[in-house]
Amino acid sequence: MNLQNYFYVFSQGLPSRLCDDLINYGEQKTKQIALTGDENKIPDNDQDFAKLYKIRNSSVCWLDDPWIYNAILPFVREANQMAGWNFDWVTSESCQWTKYSESQHYNWHMDSYTKPINNPKSLFYGFNRKLSVSVSLAEGDT
Repeated sequence: MNLQNYFYVFSQGLPSRLCDDLINYGEQKTKQIALTGDENKIPDNDQDFAKLYKIRNSSVCWLDDPWIYNAILPFVREANQMAGWNFDWVTSESCQWTKYSESQHYNWHMDSYTKPINNPKSLFYGFNRKLSVSVSLAEGDT
């Protein structure tokens, strides 16, 4: 897909109190190993773990509370319009909470698939991921 703008950045975002609330809430959640791609297959041997950790080494949890969507989705709507994408957008996946320690990483990647989601058990069966949002909760110059 050819787009005029591949990303949109807000110079100011969420209020610091809301960021603190998100951090505190995310820290309380049970984390799981962060996977890549749409396979959601947890590695079962050292070689597969090494391959995964070369691409991504972090832990995640999933947040789908309405107060989080109420805070973030207005930014998504504005970016969709201001960047000129004007995607027909009807639903959102759960928010992925990821905290990176100093030695952790996620290499460059694209949050999209070449085909619609093909899992009939998924709420997103037949949908394409069109937008991806990153909210950095780092303090100051970090």
